[in-house]
Amino acid sequence: MFNDDFKRRVKDATNIVDVVQSAVGKLTRAGRNWKACCPFHNEKSPSFNVDPEAQFFKCFGCGKGGDVFTFVMLMERVEFPEALKILADRAGLQPPIADPRAAEQHHKDKEWKSYLYKLNEAAAKFYCAQLHSPAGKLALEYLAKRGLTDEICTRFGLGYSPAGGQLFAHLRKMNAPERAIVAAGLATQKEDTGRIFDFFFDRLMFPIRDIQGRVIAFGGRILGDGEPKYLNTRETALFSKTKTVYGIDLAREKIVETRKAYVVEGYTDVMMCHQHGVTNVVACLGTAITPDHMKQLKRVADELHILTDSDKAGANASEKSLPVLMQEEMPAKIVRLPGEAKDPCDFLLANGIDAFQAGLQKTTELFDYKFERVQLKHNLNTPLGLKNAVEELMTLISVVPDPLVKNEYRRRVSIRLNLSERDLEFEAKRNAPQSLQEKPVEDSEAYSAGDAPPPENDLAKAERELLRFLFHEPAWMDEAVTNVDLRALTGKHEKPLGQAILKAMSEGTLPPDPSIIPEEGPSSLVAREVLKKLDDVVPEGAYAEMHAKQVCIELAGAAMGSGGAKLDADSKFAMLVKPVKLAHLENALVALNGRIRKARLNGDTNDEEQAYQEAAQVRKQLAQLKASK
Repeated sequence: MFNDDFKRRVKDATNIVDVVQSAVGKLTRAGRNWKACCPFHNEKSPSFNVDPEAQFFKCFGCGKGGDVFTFVMLMERVEFPEALKILADRAGLQPPIADPRAAEQHHKDKEWKSYLYKLNEAAAKFYCAQLHSPAGKLALEYLAKRGLTDEICTRFGLGYSPAGGQLFAHLRKMNAPERAIVAAGLATQKEDTGRIFDFFFDRLMFPIRDIQGRVIAFGGRILGDGEPKYLNTRETALFSKTKTVYGIDLAREKIVETRKAYVVEGYTDVMMCHQHGVTNVVACLGTAITPDHMKQLKRVADELHILTDSDKAGANASEKSLPVLMQEEMPAKIVRLPGEAKDPCDFLLANGIDAFQAGLQKTTELFDYKFERVQLKHNLNTPLGLKNAVEELMTLISVVPDPLVKNEYRRRVSIRLNLSERDLEFEAKRNAPQSLQEKPVEDSEAYSAGDAPPPENDLAKAERELLRFLFHEPAWMDEAVTNVDLRALTGKHEKPLGQAILKAMSEGTLPPDPSIIPEEGPSSLVAREVLKKLDDVVPEGAYAEMHAKQVCIELAGAAMGSGGAKLDADSKFAMLVKPVKLAHLENALVALNGRIRKARLNGDTNDEEQAYQEAAQVRKQLAQLKASK
């Protein structure tokens, strides 16, 4: 269960009016309350009310209502633990962490990232000023040639990066440390000489922002001859190209309103669409759509329309996105604009907004688009061409989670290629890509021999049930580590599993991305990641490793029953974490008492006093925990 004091502090530090306004845009005063059109359903007259006194929202159209936590859960499509984290970050509050060292490191990491955000913002202002200086003349001429107005360039914060290490010098004058400038991706350091120089120079600069509008990276377009034509900030603590959706900060409001997002390829495509009033447009930075892109887009949109460039590269990008789109089961279509214009930016300049709006209505279903691509690549009148076409189609169909949808696609292939569905079913199993048809953990031959050993004692049993809960409710992992040190589990089979979970969490593979969790639940995904990390925490081939893997497989099986009335996840977590936390605190108190005796014998009054204070804090936590329901 979440720490009630922390939940209260987050709620007290948060004004629901500010949170709603940042998500839906303008609110209108209506007596003591505020009104807007509901972000959860389409309506023309506002029926969505926010009560600032009660800190409550209610839509009289669709019936949704609740406090600020409920609003964030609905708006961001997350569970309560993630909603609490979002609001805590917004309020600048840090959740309590059981391990003081982990808490200190968490604080340092947060401060470091905060400083990198400030450096990026300073760089954006520097680039913007350079764009409007004599040095930015060529960049301004390029923008004018592309038909981008001053207003839209200002809205997106465009700039220019001069040559000669000027950004590095500018930031050093602001007392920015060299290592921070390099860590932000704004400069690079040569290994052989140690010399530091600007990462971008003589390029038109596009600030890349996260959904909260913070500058996390830059994209730079070369203005003369040379390669690469576009250069993005390298991977940093703030930026990953495969996780970033360009323009989502400016497109979010319209996407939420329409529940639809248009995905294009490039910066200027996004900007030109926004310039013409089509503002629910974003880009995936020239890459195919990834599961991490989908995670962001699913939070704000119910439907995607993919507009890629009309050249071969654009078609390939669309095709590469198909497996992710179909696996995620999010309604999506392909839009191909008519005519010779290469991209949406060129099309709008050549044909105007009316033709563009008309083009957006001409969509192709994902499967039909794939079939057209297959027909272009393979000669279906030859045996080899037919075989290759079937392999491609069935490989794509194999990623679809819903068996009914999968069967419908197989039926369409059967009809269009005049093949039996039975042959296609065999082909689907034979050609499913390994990365998307990994065996469930329960079927793994390497670890299936023997039953999982039972817990050694009652505490180990309690620890195992807590782990079982986390396997089936991984959204609670972050909350678990704030209550219990998973490295300190006492069970000899449970301890390595706790360590493996922590290692996977530190590497970002747990909790699993909600967008890839299958219909049957997340436990097999969690178990797969834990199994991968067990080799790092237990010597390979040891009995402990084999037994831990057997326990891991067992935990991925059936979830713990409630034994009566069905408990919600919050109550179940509280029930499971309490005995484990209680035992760990009691063990910590025993250790601290031993430390006090040792310090007293050694005459170390400083350590004795420190241990005494820590013991007093542990006793206080024990009393609070025992008094809780």
